[in-house]
Amino acid sequence: MKLVQALDALGESPSSAFDRRMQNRLVMTILVGHMLVEEQLDKLISTTLQKPKALDDMQLTFAQKARLGASFSSSWDFGGDLLHGLEALDNLKRRLPFVADSNEFGTEVARVIACNAGDAFPQVAVQEDLARSFRFTLTAICGALRDAAASSRLSIPQTR
Repeated sequence: MKLVQALDALGESPSSAFDRRMQNRLVMTILVGHMLVEEQLDKLISTTLQKPKALDDMQLTFAQKARLGASFSSSWDFGGDLLHGLEALDNLKRRLPFVADSNEFGTEVARVIACNAGDAFPQVAVQEDLARSFRFTLTAICGALRDAAASSRLSIPQTR
């Protein structure tokens, strides 16, 4: 509701604000990337649990799935950086309507990248470099989660 009121104060309709934001490729990358990472978390959970159907009717949030994935990753080091990166990605997605047009936007995106790259990540100022680095980060996260799912299949005996 606050966003609609802010848009009204600026004289911009919600539909034109939506159209303007969807033209930003980095915003689309964040939304689609969050969805792809969540799919990998779902695969990790379903391959690790012996009875994943028991969770079918539960509406787990992204944050809950990330914590669940971290909780049973004994054969693979989920790592604090990856978990912090997943939390930063989820926070960015939730805050996206409020920061997409602000000066905080680049900082929020860089925070997700930094959580997954450690301290060695160079500061990125150009929007295109930021978008490229963010896509690389999403690819690395999905790969790490896919590897975790594959290793969990090998380490947990399946029951019939």
